[in-house]
Amino acid sequence: MLLSKIEGYEKFVLVSECEDVDFEQRAEFIKNFESINVNVIWCKNLKRNIGKSDVKAFIELYNIFKQYDFDIVHTNSTKPGILARIAAKMTGVKKIIHTVHGISFYRGQPFIKRLIYWIIEVFALQFGDLNICVNKFYQKYYKIFFGRKVLPFIMAMIFLKLKK
Repeated sequence: MLLSKIEGYEKFVLVSECEDVDFEQRAEFIKNFESINVNVIWCKNLKRNIGKSDVKAFIELYNIFKQYDFDIVHTNSTKPGILARIAAKMTGVKKIIHTVHGISFYRGQPFIKRLIYWIIEVFALQFGDLNICVNKFYQKYYKIFFGRKVLPFIMAMIFLKLKK
C-alpha cells in the first residue's frame, strides 16, 4: 500500500460509513490502516449517491479539514471528491490532488445528464491543484481545464517525486 511507504508524516484516510458493512469488517478495515500508522476518520454523512445528505457531508468535511488543518488532501471518488476539494480549498489546504478513476460525463450518458456532470466537474477542478488520470483514455476527457495540471498516472508519480 502506497501510504505505508510515506514516512515522517501524520496520515489520515476519510471514509464514508457504509450501511452494509458489519462490525467485524469495519474492525478489520481500521486494523489494516492502523497497522501502517494511518488514522481513520469516519464521515457519517458521506454517501455514494447524490442526495440530501450531501449538504451535511460537505459541512462535515469542512469541519474535519478545519479541525485537522491538513497540508494535503487527495481525493479518489467523483462525488465525494467534488465535495472534499471544495471544502479543502475553503479551509486553506495547501495542496489538493484528485485522482480520476472513472468518468461521470462519458459519451453513453443522456446529453443533459452528461452536460450537468461535465459542468460540475469543470467547476470542481478549479478547487484542486493536480488531477491524475489512471489511464490515457480518461485523460482525453480532461484535455483543457483552465490551466489545471492533468497528468496520466505514471507521469504523476514522476511529477510528485520531483516536487519533493
